[in-house]
Amino acid sequence: NTSENPERALALYDLITNDEEAFRALLKKLFTEPPAFREAHEVLSVLRKKWRVGLLTNADNDVLLSSVRRQGFALDFICSSEDLQANKPQKIFFERAASRYALDSQRTLMVGDSLTEDILPAEDRGWHAVLAARGYPKRPRGICIIENLRELYGVLSWAGDDLPNAGADEKK
Repeated sequence: NTSENPERALALYDLITNDEEAFRALLKKLFTEPPAFREAHEVLSVLRKKWRVGLLTNADNDVLLSSVRRQGFALDFICSSEDLQANKPQKIFFERAASRYALDSQRTLMVGDSLTEDILPAEDRGWHAVLAARGYPKRPRGICIIENLRELYGVLSWAGDDLPNAGADEKK
């Protein structure tokens, strides 16, 4: 724990700032190791029966693809900032993603964990948007917020499809 050992923190800082390879390895570890929400596999599997499900991210391809493979996600498309040569929240990122994957703004739902990088730019594009705000300190008005990805079933009921009940018990 580096917060309890400042000397260790300084040594790590020196290591990663003076060794590009170590720095890249640390970044890759930081971005590939965080687990997805517990219910993510189940929800994505259910949603993919009726809709295309993709990932739009600022991660570079080597980090991104490693994480997706490690976590075993099945997606219809993966779109990175590296692929699009732009980053969220830039307008061009969303425009290029929409063009590349034929995303109809009336039928596109962005689910993201960042109000400024995901939700607001998606809404500016005319997409529907949901903030996955597990532990999010602020609750902005006018933004659809969920705590658990299973709540998407209720959010998507506007599409007229039968989806599992959002209140279903979590698998242990």
